[in-house]
Amino acid sequence: MSLVRMENLTKYYGADLVLDNINWRISADDRVGLIGNNGSGKTTLFKIIVGEIKDFRGLCERAKRARIGYLKQEPDFISELKLRDAIRESAFEHIQEMEKQMEYLTQKMSEVEDDEEQAEILDQYARVQEKYEAHGGYDYEHRIDSVLAGMGFRVSDFNLPVRLLSGGQKGRAAIAKLLLEEPDLLLLDEPTNHLDLEATEWLEEFIKTEYHGAVVVVSHDRYFLDKVVTKIAELRNNKLREYNGNYTKYLFLRERELLVQQREYERQQEEIEHNLDFYRRYHAGQRSKEAQGRLKLLERMEIIEKPQGDDKKIKLSFTTDVRGGDDVLQLRNVSKIYDNKTLFHDLTMDLYRKDRLGIIGPNGVGKTTLLRIIMGQEKPTTGTVRLGYNLRIGYYDQELSGLNKNNTVLDEIWQLVPKGDPGEIRSYLG
Repeated sequence: MSLVRMENLTKYYGADLVLDNINWRISADDRVGLIGNNGSGKTTLFKIIVGEIKDFRGLCERAKRARIGYLKQEPDFISELKLRDAIRESAFEHIQEMEKQMEYLTQKMSEVEDDEEQAEILDQYARVQEKYEAHGGYDYEHRIDSVLAGMGFRVSDFNLPVRLLSGGQKGRAAIAKLLLEEPDLLLLDEPTNHLDLEATEWLEEFIKTEYHGAVVVVSHDRYFLDKVVTKIAELRNNKLREYNGNYTKYLFLRERELLVQQREYERQQEEIEHNLDFYRRYHAGQRSKEAQGRLKLLERMEIIEKPQGDDKKIKLSFTTDVRGGDDVLQLRNVSKIYDNKTLFHDLTMDLYRKDRLGIIGPNGVGKTTLLRIIMGQEKPTTGTVRLGYNLRIGYYDQELSGLNKNNTVLDEIWQLVPKGDPGEIRSYLG
């Protein structure tokens, strides 16, 4: 059964073509990785599926009564409740409504003395109870705890107000909510962005063994795609093409496809050059009629475009205006404690010029806090932090707080180099 069916779906943003005659079906048991360059239309396709975008040509049809859960790239999990209460209210509203019905019927039975009326109420209660059990009413509290724990939340986090959660925590809470809602189709836009390794592995296992609906996932994590998908749908040049298998299988099929296309292209180019050479040599002589036939053959020929290989990889070069010293960072016995909770203690470390350091660990152990301490945005509870001479720090944070969201991309970069050449800035951004 198809949950979503698209026919000749085309989408423009102004004069820019994004999706061109997309024909695609998402079946009830599909596990699809949707891939493509940034800006190729992946998020646009998701928004069309859930009905957020309606101005397109063609057909996008959803199965009747199909429930679709959509995780946005920047989740907007908003609630005035505490974390666990917010998950319970949003994911299990239908079960809580049944609990209210059973409570009402129990109260009503205690107030009625007529045997026949009591039997009727008891029958109503049995029907609601049967439905309650079928929907997991007797274990949903346990399921909430299990999924929140899988998303990396500690029991002490369950009573945190949602409004106080970090962006990463809200992202994990949004995933937990969607998994507990058990929709027929999960659309996941970069679900691993806010997950540590342990939570990512838990999500992989949950999708493979616990979740029985369809999944379409956008992710730049090839290992995650290898674990959870059985198809790849690639958006390239505004078209969508499906490949059977996981991401590694897609790479193999794509390479083989490009090789076949390259051979066909080269063969046709040889044929074109051969016929053009024949025309140039004989178009004015005794064989002019044959030469004209060769020319007409070329005019009718369906030209094979030159295959496009792998996309260019981004190249970054970090340079400094002024060379700093060899001693970059020195930490001595650094500790950080929040409300009697120790994130880390007695941290001692030296970082030197040309060092490359990776900071790893589960969510909540203090990785971002440590960076903020190094930046001087927070103070350590104990210990000292010493930065090297002539040091300038660039900080890319989870919340992207260094960006002005009211600016265009061009204006944002232009602020850094107000006297820069516009063409050079555009070339750099491209």
